[in-house]
Amino acid sequence: MYSTGNYLRFICAAALAVSPSFGWTFTASSELDALIRSQEGTLVAFVMPNLAACKKLEPQWDIVREKEPAAAAVVDCSAEPEYCLAQDVRTHPAVRLYFPDGTYRRYRGPRKADGILPFFGRARQRAWLSPPADSASFLDSDPVAILALFPAKESGGDNSALLHESYADAAYRYGDRYSFGLRVVEDVGEGFRLKCQNNRDKMAYETADLSKVSAIDRFMGKSMVHYFPSSEADREAYVATVRPLAKRYKEYLNFLTVDPDEYPDMAASLGHVRGARGVLAVQNPHTWQAFPFDEGAQITAAAVEEFIMGISRGEVEAWDGREKERGAKGARSAHDEL
Repeated sequence: MYSTGNYLRFICAAALAVSPSFGWTFTASSELDALIRSQEGTLVAFVMPNLAACKKLEPQWDIVREKEPAAAAVVDCSAEPEYCLAQDVRTHPAVRLYFPDGTYRRYRGPRKADGILPFFGRARQRAWLSPPADSASFLDSDPVAILALFPAKESGGDNSALLHESYADAAYRYGDRYSFGLRVVEDVGEGFRLKCQNNRDKMAYETADLSKVSAIDRFMGKSMVHYFPSSEADREAYVATVRPLAKRYKEYLNFLTVDPDEYPDMAASLGHVRGARGVLAVQNPHTWQAFPFDEGAQITAAAVEEFIMGISRGEVEAWDGREKERGAKGARSAHDEL
């Protein structure tokens, strides 16, 4: 994280490099504060116009503003560095939803309109759990939707209240990324079930009976298989390749794709070169150990499965935490956008 002095020096250097930006429509900080106080929720993007990741956000933000013209604003941190620093904005772009009392929720999902708009709809209501009238429509309503089918608190047995509370807590923690629904079922014999639908990658999963409170955390905290695609076509090809694996290991693993332009530091945090593309790593969310897949190896379904099984057998060593330098053995060339 930048210190105050380093952050301001970074802002000044970036401001000198930036040419006039005609795409963004900026909101002055004084106007923004008044706007935030005047309505239930204001979606704010903090940008440095010359940065590649911010340029990539611009057309997506145009879609957001078209859908929510009165509730979306942009702050130019190269012009107002002190304000951005006061808001603790240290990376760009940063997207947040501000409430009238000055509190806010960070958006941590993909910097795309189809992720930002559902987040805005959920977070603005401050209701992370919705009671859908129609299960199928709810599961189709968001890129990723999770629906709990629970008996009522008072009729579901000894753990009923705790399971309801655990699910509500998960909805609050992950509500910036996914839609959570809760439908009370009358048949207690059906037990506690969760349905998860990934509409972006056309995958669906349903749990067996959740008999323990910890089962919800296990469902949300499965090990993650991260892939950093080199292009949208590469992402689609990878998803098609690993879809059978995702179905086979759905109880233990979450398969995710990560945009290296939006999260250039994430590959480095998993043992790869910063900003690397076409690379894969497995992460344990409980220990935060990372297992980077050999960057020189071809990524096939069979190779990924053998890698995963090798980790489970203890044959693959976790990353030692030392950052890999570009040009090192096994390091694939990557664009450094920031």
